[in-house]
Amino acid sequence: MFGPQHLYLDHVGRDTLYGYLAQNRHLFRDEDFAPLYCSDNGRTSVPPNVVVSILFLRAYEGVSFVEAMERTKYDLRWKVALGLDME
Repeated sequence: MFGPQHLYLDHVGRDTLYGYLAQNRHLFRDEDFAPLYCSDNGRTSVPPNVVVSILFLRAYEGVSFVEAMERTKYDLRWKVALGLDME
């Protein structure tokens, strides 16, 4: 309830792409990508819905992989859209 998507949604803008993704987290469901992941082997990974959302934002903004990773760390719009904590 008090994640960045709720606290900063109005600041980012409910009618922006970032606000839309924050309000519609169900668009990319982990279950839809389960066949691509091995649930009982390997290291812990980023949830599939976050990975797909990052790829979507990366394509939308036309940024490199490295830039996308930086934006997940420092860009409030991306944090809100991805539902990430403010760390």
